[in-house]
Amino acid sequence: MLDNLINHSPDLTKLRNEGYEVSIDDGYILVSNVPYLNSNKEVKYGTLVSNFDPSEGRARKPENHVISFTGDYPCDYNAKPIEALRHNDSVRKFNDRITVKHSFSCKPQGGYLDFYDKFSNYIEIISSQAKYFNKSITAKTFKIIHSSNDSIFNYPDTNSSRADIADLSNKYKGLKIGIIGLGGTGSYILDHVAKTAVEEIHIFDDKSFHCHNAFRFPGAPSIEQINENIKKVHYLEGIYSKMRKGIKAYPFNITKETISTFLLLNLDFVFIAVDKCEIKEWLFKSLEDNNINFIDVGIGIDKEGSSLNGIVRTTSSQNGFRNHIYENERVSFLDDQDDAYMQNIQISELNSLNACMAVIKWKKMIGYYHDLENENHSTYTIDVNMLLSEDVRE
Repeated sequence: MLDNLINHSPDLTKLRNEGYEVSIDDGYILVSNVPYLNSNKEVKYGTLVSNFDPSEGRARKPENHVISFTGDYPCDYNAKPIEALRHNDSVRKFNDRITVKHSFSCKPQGGYLDFYDKFSNYIEIISSQAKYFNKSITAKTFKIIHSSNDSIFNYPDTNSSRADIADLSNKYKGLKIGIIGLGGTGSYILDHVAKTAVEEIHIFDDKSFHCHNAFRFPGAPSIEQINENIKKVHYLEGIYSKMRKGIKAYPFNITKETISTFLLLNLDFVFIAVDKCEIKEWLFKSLEDNNINFIDVGIGIDKEGSSLNGIVRTTSSQNGFRNHIYENERVSFLDDQDDAYMQNIQISELNSLNACMAVIKWKKMIGYYHDLENENHSTYTIDVNMLLSEDVRE
């Protein structure tokens, strides 16, 4: 598919036809085997890397003029660095296959017309110095380099590459995530986690997808989809498998008999989004005993007069900090039928807020976001618009 994107982009096709080693990896266009001079006047070879944005099956015009480089800093024929190119000098690992050492900035008036214009300009500046000693040196090898399709996604993650944060995706590498309960909040958790580069997402729920689910799930299903009466996990699997690999759907609830098979031996992190409190005590203990970190979410809503009021809760449990759940009674293990939420009052904005709070905390726990508070219990109270952080890990 990625090679087809090159074939359908006239500028990338022109680069390849002229002999440049063009490929696509995740959200980046690469031209490899670019000759340059190092500080010892030795000819070396590196790869130029640019982010890009595909549209209608082809690469769009470059959004910026900056380009990255995997080699050492290029020098002129006097062994002096080409300072006119210097933009940033820091080693960055975009993925397992791309590690850059420098970025260059050379902006022509009006910007670059296309990627042929961009790459050929930088190649000429860098390689011309090496040609000073050997005119036969060239980046035009006419080798066909096949694009990498090792990504968990079915199409390039250009959202990360265009924001220059693709290196942070390494924090997700290899993670296997569980989501227990695919109701309003659980479905939004899946929506957010599916857009990260985790290896697998295991989703558990025994209920079918019905009309009321459409009003508290992400997206907008058709009436034909609602009338299919399929399991919620299969409905969601069908949606998110269009975007990525690794969605594992289980159309049943976790029980004491099945938890060891599907959780304890395989998963790295678990989101718990169930409204049946009675299962949580043994579920928490099982995860804790196997050193699996998790986040439990919940919403308590009451009808006060002619309006609703309540609290959105996010509680995390991680190795070295688990007792707060029990000592501070952060999670109830008894079902409360008086809670309006138990009567299926679920509001999409509260569900999505609860999911956002949970996913943000998870990303803090794996180092994606800074975390100065190190809180393990957060609540949002609707009527006073208050976000409170408690159970701080020192």
